[in-house]
Amino acid sequence: PAKTWEEGLICGNGTIGGVVTVVSNGTLTAAATNTTGTLPLTTNLAMNGVLLCNINGTNDYDQVVVSGNVDAGATAALQVKLGYAPKGGQQFTILSNDDTDAITGAFSGLAEGALVSAGPRQFRISYTGDTGNDVVLTATNTAALRPVLTVWHTTTNTVVVSWPQS
Repeated sequence: PAKTWEEGLICGNGTIGGVVTVVSNGTLTAAATNTTGTLPLTTNLAMNGVLLCNINGTNDYDQVVVSGNVDAGATAALQVKLGYAPKGGQQFTILSNDDTDAITGAFSGLAEGALVSAGPRQFRISYTGDTGNDVVLTATNTAALRPVLTVWHTTTNTVVVSWPQS
């Protein structure tokens, strides 16, 4: 049977069967907040709410695995929470589409190759990553980090403020 979530959080271990529809007030995540996991969906996913992805390490991140079609609707949003600092070039397949068809649509404001912010870090999003039809986030280089501001005073009571050039 089909499952529709109008609000609240969908997460957990196990498999969800039937067509899954997440509407604008709903959130889908593979595991509880600040933990990671894999959430298999045995058929189609219609995403119009928030996909929440926790990334806590190279092989420690949320992944939703869909066996059917994936449609990111006009109100679909992506939220990424970081529990560590990835290196530039690291890739995370956050939505794995086991079917052969392309993902339709895109997360709101995130076209192919757009930057996704997660705290001070940024990722590039691809809807054609990994096997050609998965949502993959690629960490950008450290130039996206906020500079560290340093303030100190000298022996002549002068205040010095500095930060690295980017």
